[in-house]
Amino acid sequence: MAGSEPQEPQESAGDLPAPAAEEHPQQARAARPTNAGRVWVAMFFAIAFLALLVVFVAENSGSVEVSFFGAHTRISLALALLIAALVGAAVTLLVGSARILQLRAEVRRRGR
Repeated sequence: MAGSEPQEPQESAGDLPAPAAEEHPQQARAARPTNAGRVWVAMFFAIAFLALLVVFVAENSGSVEVSFFGAHTRISLALALLIAALVGAAVTLLVGSARILQLRAEVRRRGR
């Protein structure tokens, strides 16, 4: 039969093979992060943190009595909590820095 010959399948536009990575080397590499991108992300988190801080201050604006080593004063609750958090962070930073210096000295001693 004349019509029974096997026919080759025709390729449509969707069936074309994808170009190899060697043909387009710029597309094969991922985009490297830039300083501008890092600043953009840092600014997003800074603005989000500031928004949360504003909400915190607005919700804790009541005045409280604070006594410390015989000194008495009235300040807003938000300010008292923020001062306590900053003092706690400073103490943590000092203790952590002392430990890092101690470990560096140990590494230098063992390295000799």
